[in-house]
Amino acid sequence: MSKTSASLSNYHITNSHTEIVDAMIRSTRANQTILWQTVNGQRTVYPVTGLSLDASRKMLTFTFSPSTSVISAAAPIYVKLAFRETVFKVSPTQTLAGQVVVTMPEEIHWRDLRVNKRLSFRRGERHVITRPYFAHLRSDQLPSLKVSLRDISERGVGVYISHQNVDFFKVGKFIELTALGEAGLPRPLLGHVMWVKRTETKSERDEGLEWLVGVKMLDMIPAPELNTLSAN
Repeated sequence: MSKTSASLSNYHITNSHTEIVDAMIRSTRANQTILWQTVNGQRTVYPVTGLSLDASRKMLTFTFSPSTSVISAAAPIYVKLAFRETVFKVSPTQTLAGQVVVTMPEEIHWRDLRVNKRLSFRRGERHVITRPYFAHLRSDQLPSLKVSLRDISERGVGVYISHQNVDFFKVGKFIELTALGEAGLPRPLLGHVMWVKRTETKSERDEGLEWLVGVKMLDMIPAPELNTLSAN
């Protein structure tokens, strides 16, 4: 594997609006963002002194030293954020001395700093089967819930759920993971609900995906099952 390929293999790609907004918000708190642009074969790097986010309009504003050269509106710019070395390419919407405004990207690349690799999926692309866990009830007395998968690793699962199932996924409750996609697991795996939040976009809610849930797996998901889920 070449040095470039090895470097790129450490980057995770996401088109999740929630994750993209989160990366922008986290990066506004640190002064480590840079952007660069190549015009007529000459690359210029601009250290960013300020980053502001207008989430409702999906716009980003970068500020830098007014003494630097004005960014060209005719060429794309590349941005590297503070959070997880997130990188993306955009076209300038408005350029002024010491400032450039861009539309929020639809896809970003960031360095995966987790020990356990996390797989991400588009809405509706994969699903898992879960059921609430109650020690005093048999498994056949509990409902099985097919939920849309957002991301998964050996130690955690992110799922979309409908409003009618939100009572089963309240913070602090336990769930069992019984299948990944169409493939059952050798045994149910226990997980602990860590957070629940409302999804941000109307399209998600229109599709019955009103809530996003984060589950910490107390029983690790076996790597072979994860690899099978990713390959199918």
